Amino acid sequence: MGHAVRMKSIVLTVSSIVALSGLIACTSSSKDTVGSSEQHATVDVDHMFKRPDGKFDVWCTDGTTQSGLTAEEINSNLACGGPHTGGKTDAGPVVGDDDDDDASTAATSCLNTNPIDATAFEYKKASPKSPHACTTKEVSDIGAYYKAHAADNDLVTTWPSSVSPACAQCVFTPDQTAAPATTWGPIVLADDESGATQFDVNRGGCIEQVSGSEACGRSYQQFQDCTLQACLIDCKTQAEFTTCRADARVLTTSCKDAFDNVKRDCGETKIGGFETACKGTTYTFEGPIKVGCVNP
Repeated sequence: MGHAVRMKSIVLTVSSIVALSGLIACTSSSKDTVGSSEQHATVDVDHMFKRPDGKFDVWCTDGTTQSGLTAEEINSNLACGGPHTGGKTDAGPVVGDDDDDDASTAATSCLNTNPIDATAFEYKKASPKSPHACTTKEVSDIGAYYKAHAADNDLVTTWPSSVSPACAQCVFTPDQTAAPATTWGPIVLADDESGATQFDVNRGGCIEQVSGSEACGRSYQQFQDCTLQACLIDCKTQAEFTTCRADARVLTTSCKDAFDNVKRDCGETKIGGFETACKGTTYTFEGPIKVGCVNP
């Protein structure tokens, strides 16, 4: 949210559900870094976190999630629709200790390594939770409607009608230039640079709610925005963008400060648990909806 640069040639449809904020993050050592792809309909890793037990919780770009994968399974392309689900190959990053792979990605990546001030990215406090505003069926209905109408030009205006008014009011937050919102719910309907209404999933708000810390939610969202921006600045094609999203240098260059803020405000050993609490079953937006609009 609040991006200064947006490339219309890059297809971000599915990842738009995650606030146009693909994430390269990890609570482990620098060798356990991960990247993400923003390509619609490409089976790939969006982001993941290493858990205290050494395994990984993985979020895929198609909105699905997988829990408890080992580094070996990820290296063998068994995450996010790998060979075990039909022979597809994960084009995302590899978790491991191969310095040659890291060097190869860096050599071909269009990552802009200039420091980015992530605190400049807009963030609004999470809306108060509204337990039972939505039923679990309505969470499924929202997902089903998105699946059927994701390509529709009027999705952002018709989507709220897929559920009851009370549920829609909790889930969807209009935040237009002419009528700005003061807080953000799970899905934010906001104006882009051209004045058209787009939607973003407020994962930072969910992190704020489960952590009990506005600072944690803010830092988390701004870090995601930072890693996206670091690739949007110079990447010209979808292929370049996808390669850039796997470039772990973002953690030590353009978004180092933002990454440090997440670890400081959320706790390096706690952020993985917050992410798990906010993950969806099929789509990424389901997690924030369940936390903010369903669960007591």
